[in-house]
Amino acid sequence: MADWLKTLVSPTNTIRQVLAAIDAAELQIALVVDEEKKLLGVITDGDVRRGLLAGLTLESAASKVMNTHFTSATKDMKPSAIETLMRDKQLRHIPIMDESGIL
Repeated sequence: MADWLKTLVSPTNTIRQVLAAIDAAELQIALVVDEEKKLLGVITDGDVRRGLLAGLTLESAASKVMNTHFTSATKDMKPSAIETLMRDKQLRHIPIMDESGIL
């Protein structure tokens, strides 16, 4: 299994750094977090592609392309409920957080 910690990026990282994280983790997603690992947003290659088509560059900040309206699960959810949520929303990945939004 891939190491999900490699997906963590800062909102001030560049899009180039986000792509490197997506590639290194092999999970097709980057998780944008603050210093306490509170989830701020998610970024997929599709988000990056749309940003580049809109005129952003690889040196633009991750915050310019991050999706802040993401679906997440809580750590107290049963695995079957998480699987159902993912299936219903057609998601390949879902971040799991505590009640404070920490991964």
